[in-house]
Amino acid sequence: QIINHNNFISKYRCASNVFCCRGSFYVSYFFSNIFYLFKVYDYLCQQDQKKINALYKERNLHFNRIAELSEEEVLSYADEMKLNIAEFIHAPAAVKQWKEHYHSFLVPQMYIFTGEIGKLAQEMSPFFASYQRNSIRACQQVYEWLLSEESQSLYLEILSCLDGYIDLSAYEHAELESMNTIFKY
Repeated sequence: QIINHNNFISKYRCASNVFCCRGSFYVSYFFSNIFYLFKVYDYLCQQDQKKINALYKERNLHFNRIAELSEEEVLSYADEMKLNIAEFIHAPAAVKQWKEHYHSFLVPQMYIFTGEIGKLAQEMSPFFASYQRNSIRACQQVYEWLLSEESQSLYLEILSCLDGYIDLSAYEHAELESMNTIFKY
């Protein structure tokens, strides 16, 4: 049976309001996870299949690389991220791409990776748990660096350039990982 996801989303919003009114946080939270899965699904349905295959082939190589990093290598990866983020912010095409896909793909994907679905995936997959642990460590290192006096100008430039299409304190700073990789794939 084919599911009309537009009907599902409108039903989700209605159901979510009812459950919130009744105080059922967990059911509402479940619907939020489903809502973000449908947002990613909707985004991917609008893309060319060859583009999706190429994207995920490259992303899988990236995931493998990050999952295999040692603790010392995570620090080196964080340094690499700093350089890539500085490049990203000065690449108008990458910034434009970020803004175009921020609400439709990037936020839902980060929500899924760092939310309950991501936690479930970590429990089921040692590979994903390793990727997530290393990615979060690297993002935390970069975030702390961005908040330091040393990089305050870059931090302000990121906020200004992305003009509301960023929330570095959310999603375990996963937006930094996205900025690091968006123009690579």
